[in-house]
Amino acid sequence: MNPLAHWRDTARPAKFFIIDANIIWPIVIFVVAMSTRTLILLVLSAIFLLAIERVHFTIRKVVRYMFVFIVGPIRYRKGWWE
Repeated sequence: MNPLAHWRDTARPAKFFIIDANIIWPIVIFVVAMSTRTLILLVLSAIFLLAIERVHFTIRKVVRYMFVFIVGPIRYRKGWWE
């Protein structure tokens, strides 16, 4: 435990060297089942995470934008069936 660490540092995103810590899941998949496919999955996911980090996005933001793209920006108060 670092006594010089400030409580505001808890809001920083977790990093695995220079990329987002979400890359740990493809790494785990690669370690469990080493094959060319899982290596390609690992490399592509690392490239994807670096690309979205470069434009200052997070995985959560990307999922939200995909949801808005699929569903649409308008939220209705009542369902279409009511």
